[in-house]
Amino acid sequence: MQITKKNFYLPIKRFESHLAVYDKGSFYLRHQDLHNEKPGRLVSCVIYLTTCESGQGGDLVLYDEELRPIKIRPEKGRIVVFDSSIEHEVLKTDVERWSLTGWLRSDLHPGIRLLD
Repeated sequence: MQITKKNFYLPIKRFESHLAVYDKGSFYLRHQDLHNEKPGRLVSCVIYLTTCESGQGGDLVLYDEELRPIKIRPEKGRIVVFDSSIEHEVLKTDVERWSLTGWLRSDLHPGIRLLD
């Protein structure tokens, strides 16, 4: 089966991403990727480029509907995909942590027009 935006039943129009490098001692506070001011982010994804061994920190923590934490340890090559409205955070890392973080978006970048 070929995967297309129709398979997701989401109005995905573009993808945005950035390289996230966390230096030793860095973290990212609890938040949502779906912002009130810019509500275009629908699906968040993380591709880990380095591994944080058990006890080295840097875990991604997702919070379910009852706000129970779900910890995901960074492992090189692991891909995590989740709804951008889910609250999450990155715990303090004791080692350098690299990932490619991206979002499937419902909005268009200014200046881009889709052809019918």
